[in-house]
Amino acid sequence: MSNATVDSMLEALKSYADEDYRYSLQPDFYTSKDWLAYETEHLLRREWHCLGRVDEVAGPGQYFTRDVLGEPLLIVRGKDQAVRVLSNVCRHRNMQVAEGHGKARTFACPYHAWSYKLDGSLLQAPLIQDIDRSQCGLPEFQSEIWQGFIFVNLAGKAPALAPRLVGLD
Repeated sequence: MSNATVDSMLEALKSYADEDYRYSLQPDFYTSKDWLAYETEHLLRREWHCLGRVDEVAGPGQYFTRDVLGEPLLIVRGKDQAVRVLSNVCRHRNMQVAEGHGKARTFACPYHAWSYKLDGSLLQAPLIQDIDRSQCGLPEFQSEIWQGFIFVNLAGKAPALAPRLVGLD
């Protein structure tokens, strides 16, 4: 998105208080792909998003998948009982390693059979020699569990969620 486009959208937002738009935004704000891209980058990726409940991953190996803002996610409970939010994209050829929900011991890419442990670490990469497995795991996203709900922050820089929700306890 060009700076000129963003600038024009921000200028249009300033006219929000104009007589014609006192009660709603201008129509372009609801349909503009540029505005959606701007909001996604500058607002939505930086905030917390609820993915589901911890009881959906009650035991080790249970998982479910979600797509949030175009980011494929894999939510899984590990053997260590930790609930993780991992990238659902193989590090080799960008294929998704899981679909829907279920229970698994490992996750494997359907393209070249790279496989990953429940904690996201690379288990094996067939046909590739001399690979540093520690650098090829599924990236983990910042996540929190609050009142049994699993939340994720895609930017990884959000302040802790629980203190922000203390009034809802």
